[in-house]
Amino acid sequence: MFKKILVPLDIEERSLNARAITVAEDLAAQYGATITALSVIPDINDNPLVASYFPDDAGKKAYESACADFQKIIEHQFARPGEVRCAIAVGSARKEILKYAEEKGIDLIVMPARKNDISKLLLGSNTRYVAENAPCSVLVVRP
Repeated sequence: MFKKILVPLDIEERSLNARAITVAEDLAAQYGATITALSVIPDINDNPLVASYFPDDAGKKAYESACADFQKIIEHQFARPGEVRCAIAVGSARKEILKYAEEKGIDLIVMPARKNDISKLLLGSNTRYVAENAPCSVLVVRP
């Protein structure tokens, strides 16, 4: 049923990731699927005014730092980190998640829901957008 599972994770929200990771790993084991963990970092060059406050190599340094941090998350939070593909994208989280899912033929996106006071009423804006526009099934996992 599912052969390629995408788990978008927020480097800054590690506590939200745990349940989504567990669910994705269980589904991958059940269906013999591969897991790709994806993190999206903002593109500071999208806004020239913002970019003007940073050195020219700030985007590259941010990307390298995000890659190192994300690899640590994968190593510490996944039961079998060696079996998880790691991907970093730069841009809008919702757009990059959808783009990756489309380009890589993802069968299922497993996303953590936001943990806040209104989490029982509303999904986070990125989660809602992905769920409404994804080219595949989306499983939203509550904390």
